[in-house]
Amino acid sequence: MQNVWTLRLLGVAMRPWHCMLTIAGLVITLTCNESFAAVIINGQEAHPHSRPYMASVQINEKHKCGGFLIDKYFVMTAAHCRDKNRTLTVVLGAHRLSKIQPQWRFSVEDYYPHPNYQRRKYENDIMLLKLVKPAVKIQDVKEIKLAKTDKNGKPGSLCEVSGWGATPSSRPSTERLQVANVTVIDEKKCRHYWKEHYLPNVLCTGGTKRSGGFCQGDSGGPLVCQNLAVGVVSFRHGKNCDNPETPNVYTKISRYLKWIQKTIKQF
Repeated sequence: MQNVWTLRLLGVAMRPWHCMLTIAGLVITLTCNESFAAVIINGQEAHPHSRPYMASVQINEKHKCGGFLIDKYFVMTAAHCRDKNRTLTVVLGAHRLSKIQPQWRFSVEDYYPHPNYQRRKYENDIMLLKLVKPAVKIQDVKEIKLAKTDKNGKPGSLCEVSGWGATPSSRPSTERLQVANVTVIDEKKCRHYWKEHYLPNVLCTGGTKRSGGFCQGDSGGPLVCQNLAVGVVSFRHGKNCDNPETPNVYTKISRYLKWIQKTIKQF
C-alpha cells in the first residue's frame, strides 16, 4: 500500500508540496498579541531572552513563522513562509508575545528567497528578509553566527530548536518561547523515512517516539548546534507534532553560504 504523506505548515494539513506558509516582517514598536498558541514538542519554556537572535515573523501582529537575526539588516527564515499578498513584519527581543513589554517590530524592505526555491517540493527552502532599519543597540537582540561547514551538525550532534509554533494537541498552549533538545540523525535514516520526498541540502533530527521537534508556526526558526545556526526549520510529517517518529527536516545553512554572503554584501 502506498503511504500518503501529509505536511503540516502554518496549522493547515495538506498533501506534500501543496501547502504554503506566510511569514512576517520587521518595525520598532511595543507589541502585544493575545491570539495564538505556542509549543515546541517535548520541550520546555526557554529562559526569557536567552535566545536573543529569535524572531517572530508575523502578519497582522499574529505569529506565523520563526526566524533569526544573522546581520543587523537581515533575518533568515524559510522561503515557504512568504505570502506575496500580505504585509509582513518581524518582532525581535520577545519572549512572551502577548505580554506588554519592550518588543521591537521591524518592517521588511525586501525579500530574498533562494533563487532556486521550489515551493511545491520545499527545495532550497531558505529566505533572507531585509529590514528597513538596522537592528542595533537594542535590548535583548543579538545576531547568531552561521555554521560554515557540514561538520557543524553532523549525525549524533545534540542541538536545539526553538519557537512559538502552535500544536494541535490538547495540552494548554503557551505564547512563551519554547526550546527542545534534538539529535541530528544520519542521512540514510532520514532518507529511509522520507523516501522520494527526501531533498538535497537538508539535515534531519528526531525519528523516535520521545524525540523533541517542531510544529506548525515553528517554520523558519533555527536549528542551533554549539551556538551556531546549522539549519532552518522546513517541514515535517503532518501527524508527528506530539510524537515526531518521522524525522523533522531542516534546510542545511552551510550549503548556502555563498548566496547568503553575496546577498548581504549588496548593502
